[in-house]
Amino acid sequence: NSCVFVDDDKLIAAGHDNYPVMFTVAGGKWKLAGKWLGDGKKDAGEKKSTMGSRAMAMFQDQATFGQAKGKEAAKTKHTSAITDVQCIKYGKTFSFSTSGLDGQLNIWKSADMTEA
Repeated sequence: NSCVFVDDDKLIAAGHDNYPVMFTVAGGKWKLAGKWLGDGKKDAGEKKSTMGSRAMAMFQDQATFGQAKGKEAAKTKHTSAITDVQCIKYGKTFSFSTSGLDGQLNIWKSADMTEA
């Protein structure tokens, strides 16, 4: 698990959930403000999925991840625990990086946060 302050009242933390979260302080109490799951954008080379390709992907996920019917896994940039968080730019509009056990290094922007 790792954490870093990006402003006087903002803390980014990450670990076993595979995605970073932000805590803010107000009135002397810390509270969860949001999280980053991913950018939600398709890769440039990714094509529109057809009904057949979606069905195939669903069966592959069930075989690979043991996913039960009706459950959808969260789409995160990291596929394993995050081991380190480093701030790149401090302040109201900040950015930071994460690295994890999956071998990935990801860059995150404050604007991409999902509210809690």
